[in-house]
Formats: sequence, structure tokens, C-alpha cells
Amino acid sequence: MAAPAEVVRALQALERASAGVDQAACRPRSAVNCTVYRLPPQTVARLLAQAHGTQARRTANTWAVTERAESGRTASIRAGPGGSIRKVKDTYTAYEQLSERLNRRSAQPARWRNCSLAGLTRGVSFTVKNCGWTTTPHFGSMRVFQFTVVKSADASLPPGPYIWYPNDGANCGGLPTRQKN
Repeated sequence: MAAPAEVVRALQALERASAGVDQAACRPRSAVNCTVYRLPPQTVARLLAQAHGTQARRTANTWAVTERAESGRTASIRAGPGGSIRKVKDTYTAYEQLSERLNRRSAQPARWRNCSLAGLTRGVSFTVKNCGWTTTPHFGSMRVFQFTVVKSADASLPPGPYIWYPNDGANCGGLPTRQKN
């Protein structure tokens, strides 16, 4: 599936704005986590938001754009020599924590009868309820673990109903998936 034209244009504009620009202001960070652009911070933030389908937020002299909510990847854009500097920060998100809890090696999913037995109630950055196994028409006779996220510490795990099933190597399991209401 091809990316929408406005996303492609935004990414191309960012690439042109960083081409041939001295990246010394980023050192010692890697080029993956830092880029210098010939554009003002507001323009870089707008283009990044357009490319990632998110919003740009301004706080003081810095713009912030969430590049990927699931992985906690956020770009911070500020004025720099000849334009602006984009620095990327990755944080440990609630979605990642939920995925790790559901997929941990010591887990015994067949014994999960509630949220507590699934390990989703203590020491976590989210609140869930209504946990249990069920079958759904979308998966035939396959059982899925369903639960409802009530609240989360960040935007990576929006409230609502979710399902999960173990990855058996033959399917796409292992990822908590938000269901449409």
C-alpha cells in the first residue's frame, strides 16, 4: 500500500532540508536520533506532524511531535545553527509494558481467569478490567484473551476494548490489538 501523497511530500521536504547540512550539532548522537535542518523549527514540526499523522505541540522554544505512540518515539525540535535541530527520544511506553506482560516466558495464559492472574494489575502504568478468554467470530474457534483498558500513563495505549492471543509461530499473535467499539 502506497503512502498518501501529503505524507510523501512532507518526508521529501524534510529530506531536502537536511541534505548537505552539517550535522555537527548532533554529535555525539547518531544520525537516527538527531537531524539538523535548514528550516525553522515550526516548519520542521509541521512537516513531521504531517508525515506521522499527529499534532505538533509548542512549549517555550521547543516543538514536540509524537512520531510513534506505540513505541514512545517523540521528536523535539528547537532552533539550531542555520535552521533547526530534531532530537528523538524513545521512552518505555504502556503499550510496550502490556505487550511484555502478556508475552513473558513465565506466563501460563491457559490459567488466566482474570486481570490479576494475567499479571496486569501490579506495577504497571495502565489500568485494565474485564479480562478473560472468549471466542470471537473474526477468529473462528480460536480463543482470544480480551480485556478493557480503562486508563494509561501515555497515549500509546488508548482506553477501550483489546484482544490478545499467544504467538504460536504460525499466526500474527503476541500483539495486543485495540478493537473498534
